[in-house]
Amino acid sequence: MILPRETPAEDGGPGLPAAADVAVVGCGAAGLFAAIHAGRGAAAAGRRLSIVGLDGARKLGAKILV
Repeated sequence: MILPRETPAEDGGPGLPAAADVAVVGCGAAGLFAAIHAGRGAAAAGRRLSIVGLDGARKLGAKILV
């Protein structure tokens, strides 16, 4: 989820949010699972979280494509 207050990316893309409740560093299989688990856990508790995934690849999960 990208928050309204974001830092623009150098390439003109959406950039990074100014703040997030959860930051997942490394978005391979385990990182994506952690982000999904955090979001579902928060939803089950009736809370909204902003979750940001940080990875070296241009797209999250790109390293796990087969």
